[in-house]
Amino acid sequence: MPKINIKVTVGSNENKDSYKIKAIMNEEKIIYHEKDEKNTKVIFDWKNNLLIRNNTDILMTYPFDLNNKTIGNIEVKELNKYLNLSIETIKYDISDTKKELKFKVEDEEIIYIIEVLK
Repeated sequence: MPKINIKVTVGSNENKDSYKIKAIMNEEKIIYHEKDEKNTKVIFDWKNNLLIRNNTDILMTYPFDLNNKTIGNIEVKELNKYLNLSIETIKYDISDTKKELKFKVEDEEIIYIIEVLK
């Protein structure tokens, strides 16, 4: 799979962050590593409506459904504990060049946008 350049925007009620990064994309998903100290691997799988973040501390899996609330989970690896979170999908727009999500985790509204750069 070829590497592409993307712009990732993530925001919540309190803050918003954007950054450019290299990613791998195929017909079903985008995979990239965040530039954080934990080297978090992010997989956005739009075929299966999943957002997955994995690093040494946590494994987070959020499923999305515009018609129903879903249950996401976070595994805290060191403690071998799992947290279940209610997810309400507000917006789920997928195109070849832009993937845009807006959702609520518990009471916090989050936006997540991936734009494919030329």
